[in-house]
Amino acid sequence: MKKKIFLNGAIVLFMAILLLPAVFGVFTRLTGKRIDEELKGYYTVYTRPGFSVSSFMNSDFQTDFSNWFNSKFEPRGFYIKNYNTICFNLFKDSIDIIGKDNYIYEYDYVSSELCLDDYNNYSIEATRDKLDSYVFKMQAVNDKLKEQDKHLFFYVSASKADEYRDHLPLSVTALEPEGCVRGVDYLREKLEETDIEYLFAKDYTDDLPCDSFYATGIHWSRPYEQKIDLMVLEKVEELTGKNYRTWELGEIKTSPTPYFRDTDVYDMLNLRNKSFTETFYQYDTTNVIPDDYDPMNLLIQGGSFAIGLRKDIWDHYPDENLNYINYCEYYMDNTQVADPLYNDWNNVDLKALVEGSDCVVIEMNEGVIFHLSDGFVDRLYEILCEEDVQ
Repeated sequence: MKKKIFLNGAIVLFMAILLLPAVFGVFTRLTGKRIDEELKGYYTVYTRPGFSVSSFMNSDFQTDFSNWFNSKFEPRGFYIKNYNTICFNLFKDSIDIIGKDNYIYEYDYVSSELCLDDYNNYSIEATRDKLDSYVFKMQAVNDKLKEQDKHLFFYVSASKADEYRDHLPLSVTALEPEGCVRGVDYLREKLEETDIEYLFAKDYTDDLPCDSFYATGIHWSRPYEQKIDLMVLEKVEELTGKNYRTWELGEIKTSPTPYFRDTDVYDMLNLRNKSFTETFYQYDTTNVIPDDYDPMNLLIQGGSFAIGLRKDIWDHYPDENLNYINYCEYYMDNTQVADPLYNDWNNVDLKALVEGSDCVVIEMNEGVIFHLSDGFVDRLYEILCEEDVQ
């Protein structure tokens, strides 16, 4: 009898789950109100395809319709959140690596820290050669900029996998190859042989009011970001001899809700769990404006960590002349509108941007050293150095 009740209950539950999308869809059509849960992160938007005999015969219609239906059916967000929550809590399974104390890591940062791939292992000659060429070209660019009374500043933003290596799961750290050399160590060694002005953010984690990285995010905590961004600007000011408008870090404030990017990776997991971090931190700031100040004319290239530098400068002084390039994905000037580059340096006039800048600032994260600035230094070398040779 109990077995029969259990079986009947299971059948009813299965049919309810199976029919729920249809019920929700009918409700939406009747009321115009969509019942579902919003998902965070990035996803492809599909449009409902039009039917034609040719598209049906070559299966394009079936594929396009499946993609559209899978992205639209209700309650898709409800199902995905439930599925992610079950996998995360029972199996520690997600799109990322879950470490001790629920610290979330992305693979690229872990691979760089543990040299899990050949392109991140600088004990391999071919991998070293690529970085050698990158630093050589950056030194040549640095020299050429100096001839034009311009400057280059290079900084390496920290990696969560480096800062909190002890929180990585043993199943992952056990994969680290013997005798490997991390990119961040080899890069530091090569930079020491140059006269390029540089900064490694990893060297400046002292005196922070909170962790340098939260469990919930892949980017550094806001106070750490504020500290490094201000330090970079002060280094550039010293290098150029300019007198910029800057700011001071004041009292620390706390909030139960996250500040800029504090829970970015956690949010994209789309879980029902309460955030692992309950208190977030950020410095209050006060503008420092000299009586006689120089305008900033900076060309900044880097990844998501450089977005913080761009944001901090424009939050304080939105009229400053910044040109920001995210990898080779998009370019942004003072209009703060992203202009896609489509991974092609021909889609931006770097020569003109350099001519209008006092300093070129390059940000590179420990986790993506193998990107070699996505060809940015190569392109600068072409337009500044190779033209003279020709």
